[in-house]
Amino acid sequence: MVDVLRSFEPPTQPRPRGAHRYDVFSLKLGRRLTLYRRSAFEAWLMLEADPAEKTFCERPGFIAVDGQRCVVDFWARFGDHECLVVLSEATPATDRPESRLDFDPEAFAVRHIDAAERAASRVWTGNWQRMQPVLVAARGLVKPSMLGAIERVSRVTPIAVDHRA
Repeated sequence: MVDVLRSFEPPTQPRPRGAHRYDVFSLKLGRRLTLYRRSAFEAWLMLEADPAEKTFCERPGFIAVDGQRCVVDFWARFGDHECLVVLSEATPATDRPESRLDFDPEAFAVRHIDAAERAASRVWTGNWQRMQPVLVAARGLVKPSMLGAIERVSRVTPIAVDHRA
């Protein structure tokens, strides 16, 4: 099976009436994202904090859910597979932009993230939410050569921890 490298871009979308706006910076993507629901923000934290997830895109297109055309919340690529992420409160598509894809549910695995799954990961995502601003602010302070040296030393030299202190 040939692995096709896919790349998606999020559409420019006006904020839905009455919706909150979450502007976040993704370290994995190296760019700012705009999300319009708390559930999408929590799902983004889950994706951003998952080390197995390599890249993703918010709102890459549409998919049919229970016979209704809905916005796909995220497309994600892991090491060996790709999936579409649809939140339990799917957003119906109100307009049909010509440049947006209609995904075939047979071509991708579809992961439904419901409120219970987001609640179960709330401690993890809460910690990540608090660390994220520091990681973003410090991302340019460490040179890539130093990161490589740290990785090499940490693989070779075991770190002794003194528990008596």
